Amino acid sequence: MGQLHMVRHVEMNLPRDQVWEHMTDIRRAMTLDQFHVSIDCTETEATNPKTGMVVPILHRILGWDHTRLARITKYGDYEIAWGESTPPGEFDTFPHSEGWKIEEIDSKTSSVTLWMKGNWRTPVGEKLQPFIWDSVIAPNLDRDMSDLAQAVGADMSRSPDPVPDIAGDLLSMAFIETINGMPAKEFFDQIPPLYPDDAKETGAN
Repeated sequence: MGQLHMVRHVEMNLPRDQVWEHMTDIRRAMTLDQFHVSIDCTETEATNPKTGMVVPILHRILGWDHTRLARITKYGDYEIAWGESTPPGEFDTFPHSEGWKIEEIDSKTSSVTLWMKGNWRTPVGEKLQPFIWDSVIAPNLDRDMSDLAQAVGADMSRSPDPVPDIAGDLLSMAFIETINGMPAKEFFDQIPPLYPDDAKETGAN
């Protein structure tokens, strides 16, 4: 399965410049993500980010702390975006990118867009990817939006969707490496087709 894309939109009852001001320090902008604990950069870098700049981000997911490298791909004109990967030499289970865009509706109202693109590269994660996006990524982005609104003192046009009870289980299962004592990929590879062609032909006769 290829890359998936999730987009969330909300309106906030504040001018665009007031919402964007929070994003001008990437220590704030890049830690709105629920799984981002902190970033490693100087104050000068944080307040003067440049396209191409690489920023280490400490992640915490299900109690697992690890660092991913974010390369800023866009900054300016009320928009910030970056792509994330693991340090060189490490297998990347979930290469992805995300970004924010603040647009003016009128002098007192803004439209905020938050998007994420990515794909799971683990055998189980690849199988569960559509469910993870609906159950984990969508409410995660909603919470990021809510945190931005709270930080800038804005009301949102809609409330965040609730996080399904199964979200943590799905995300945890994405990292499973073995099934029934076999590497997960080998396990899936040996599963026969649900409807083999010969069986369908037999049933048709």
